[in-house]
Amino acid sequence: MIFGPSEIAAEMKYRMQTRTKIAGEMPQDTFFVLDPQDRMDSNVFYLTGVRFPGVALAFFKGKTNGDFYLFVPQTTPEQEVWTLPLPKRKDIVEKISSYSGSLKIMDKGMMEGIVARRGKGLKRGDRDVLENRIAEARMVKTWTEIERIRNAADATTSAFLDLMVQKRLEGRSEKSIRYLMDYFLIDGVTRMGDVGEAGHSFPTIVATPEHALCLHYDFSSEGSSMKSRPVTADDYIVIDAGARVDGYCSDVTRTIPISERSFKGYRKGLYEALRLAQERLVSAIKPGMTFGELNIMMAEKIFDALKTEGALTLRAQTDPAGAHTREMWKLMLHGIGHTVGIDVHDSVYYEKIEDLKSRRAKVTSGVHLYDPFRYVGGKVVVPPRGVITVEPGIYVTADSSVLKNSYRKCVGGMRIEDTVVVNYEGRNENLTGKIPKDISKMLSLKE
Repeated sequence: MIFGPSEIAAEMKYRMQTRTKIAGEMPQDTFFVLDPQDRMDSNVFYLTGVRFPGVALAFFKGKTNGDFYLFVPQTTPEQEVWTLPLPKRKDIVEKISSYSGSLKIMDKGMMEGIVARRGKGLKRGDRDVLENRIAEARMVKTWTEIERIRNAADATTSAFLDLMVQKRLEGRSEKSIRYLMDYFLIDGVTRMGDVGEAGHSFPTIVATPEHALCLHYDFSSEGSSMKSRPVTADDYIVIDAGARVDGYCSDVTRTIPISERSFKGYRKGLYEALRLAQERLVSAIKPGMTFGELNIMMAEKIFDALKTEGALTLRAQTDPAGAHTREMWKLMLHGIGHTVGIDVHDSVYYEKIEDLKSRRAKVTSGVHLYDPFRYVGGKVVVPPRGVITVEPGIYVTADSSVLKNSYRKCVGGMRIEDTVVVNYEGRNENLTGKIPKDISKMLSLKE
């Protein structure tokens, strides 16, 4: 669906109300600056509808309930020889006039004045507090936002289906298949029509089994010892990709067979256990659950599916901790997923700002990366009309001690991911559910 001026204006009036509400909650006599510098800040885009390099938002809480100032950089004629011209300030004013509210456009001199006002009764506010409140609003998607994500999901669905019908993936390199997938993604986006900001949500991942053990495998990383390799008939490929449409993202992973030999023997059992667990998770998620609770549920459903398959050792099956041992978490490696929206890893809201600061400190220090149980403690709550990914994975290495030896030989990673709208009464909507997961269906597309 392509949105007209009236739908966009209605959406932005809602954002203006959100802006006013957030301003009312901020401490008196403070100022905040959301300054993206060279990157495009998604919070600025969310609050103003304006998104391009260098745009910044300043917020003052003084005698009034709150005043917002939008800094709009301008390109010079000399710069425009090399780069596309940025929108003129008068055009931005005209664009946002129907929903600007307390939002004012400022030039460089006014921006410099913000700095000058420091120490004159105003103090810089805690940016974490402001961004946490914005995240609270962003986690609950409006109908318009869900439609934009749906458009991105449809473009991604089209790309995956186009790739799955390809009969000659065998012999291509991972790099070659990535370029092909990127082409299909852009083709899927262009079929949506004139949709504003569009493209890829993130760099596409294409990985053969052993390379899929690296979650963000990127053969183009400078200095990496892992290089792209040709795909054989005995391989499957893990493709993690997503389109961005009208400023909103989607995120999908499929583990795709190259031939009938791709899922032979015990490897097929592992994949079917993963598929069963993923499908059960999509329907079982409910609003109000924390990501910690979702991750516990993910571990239990993978454990149950592997137990039904007969893949677990007797020791693993009878361990009182069940799904929640260090060895099981090493088999899964990551949590159930993340929020999706303007960013592919979208904003999340913490009820206690101390939890946000604690998480940020752990991530910065690197400690967070090495604790396999970190996902169990996730305190972020999934709201109704939240959009998240559901992406369990199984990652087998030679020392995967919870698996029987025959399954342990199936070294490699596999993952299945969908973009899902979480609703009440179990009416979750899988926006990317039309992309096949069944092995026979994926193979039949090539016939």
